Formats: sequence, structure tokens, C-alpha cells
Amino acid sequence: MPRLKLPSHFRVFVALAAVVVAAARSNSAEPTVIARPLEGESINGRLVELATDKIKIAVGQEIHDLAPSKLMWIEFAAPGTAQKPTVWLDLVDGSRISAVSYLAREGKATVVLATGQTIEMPTRTIRTVRFQQQSPELALQWREITSSTATGDMIVLRKTSTRTIEQGENEPRTVTEQALDQLEGTLHEVTPDTVRFEIDGDKAAIRRDKLEGLVYFQPTKREPAAPRCRSMTLPGRAGPFARRLSQAIGSAPRRSATFRLNCRSAW
Repeated sequence: MPRLKLPSHFRVFVALAAVVVAAARSNSAEPTVIARPLEGESINGRLVELATDKIKIAVGQEIHDLAPSKLMWIEFAAPGTAQKPTVWLDLVDGSRISAVSYLAREGKATVVLATGQTIEMPTRTIRTVRFQQQSPELALQWREITSSTATGDMIVLRKTSTRTIEQGENEPRTVTEQALDQLEGTLHEVTPDTVRFEIDGDKAAIRRDKLEGLVYFQPTKREPAAPRCRSMTLPGRAGPFARRLSQAIGSAPRRSATFRLNCRSAW
């Protein structure tokens, strides 16, 4: 399975495009792209390298080296097959990721995307990880907890309770209620089945199916860098690239979607 390592300062522009490159390589082919320079004709070829300061496109045996600052846009097709997401990540730069697996150890997270690719990133770039689908009521509680002030990592638990409601002459009715609660401490490891968490020096392995999610402590506020590009799902609306990651990798799970990256010089 292809694996993408992300730098500590998470570059979403490179991340998504690299995921597409990795997906294509998993099928023994490099993705075909169309690059539109600010000057000259469009270039149609294979995307062989992508970085924040350079892009390489192969046309036959010839390699074209392009600078993002000289591009109007680059367009490519994303993988069309995806699994149903079961994990949702919010990153400190405002990006969102839909995934099917999340593991973490020693400050490094391994995430399997809904499209099948695996990426790695430092946990310090992650704000929250959610393991459960939510009702509107639970979503509101989740937002309140994740936006609250904390002095350490948090685990968020979903608690279920039942109570009986008297209905006069009718039979009593039993209702099931759910609510979220949080504990503050230190996150050590996330495995497929458990989360190793420390509270006041005591370590425990907590079953993941009991958890709503995780909140990583951010000791300092990080201001994300201005986006290098904006993304557009065709047909669709343009938006800040860092805030379109989840839509870009998970909006069309059963069909192919074409994405265009409009570079800042063309805004």
C-alpha cells in the first residue's frame, strides 16, 4: 500500500496531489494531468513529481520542470473507488480528512484514507479524531468539548443511559439517551482496538468502541500558512484548498471526480 509522509508543517496542497500520485502508482501508472502555464500552451502528460516548489511532468521521454508560481492551474483525475469513512480528523490548519483507519504511536499518526492510500503525519498537526457518526445533539456536545480550554490531551466518551417516562393511564415508556463526557490526561498510543491513556500517572487501555474520539492538546496556537492553491471539484465551487481536503478525497466515493488546483498567481 502506498505511504505518504507529511512534513510537520502540513502542506495540504502537496498532500492531496501526492495521494493521487500514490494511488495511481499503486495501479502501476502515473496520473495523467493537464498543466496550464501563465504563458504558453497547456502541457498534457504524466505527473512524476510534485513538491511545494516544483512540479515535473513527463511528455513522452521529455521531462518538463514547472514552478507553481508560473502555473495557472493543474488538473488531474482522482481515484474513483472509496470505502465508507469511519474516522474523521480535523487538523490544526483547518483541513479535514475522512479515513477508514487511524493509528498513532510516539507522536506519529498513520491514517488510511477512504480511497485506500496511507499517509503519515505528526500528531501535533492533528486537533481532533472522531470515531463515531453523530446525531445533531451529539455533534453540538462534541463541538463544545473540542473548543473548550484544556491543559492536556482529552479522550471523549459516549455514555448511554435509559430512563422510564410515566404516561398517565398509558404504559410507561423507556427512552435511551446518549451524552458525551471527557477526561483529560496524556495520549500515548492508538491501536486498532484500544487507546492507551494516562491520567494522573495511571495508564489504562481503553476500548475504542467506547470512545467518541480524541482531542490532542495544542500548547501553542499555530497560524496556518496561506494556501498556495485553491481546489475545485469539477463541476463545483472553488474554496480554500486546506479546507477542501475532506470533500476532495471523500465527496464522490463511488465515481471518479476531476480536480483542478488553481494556483495563487491565477486568483
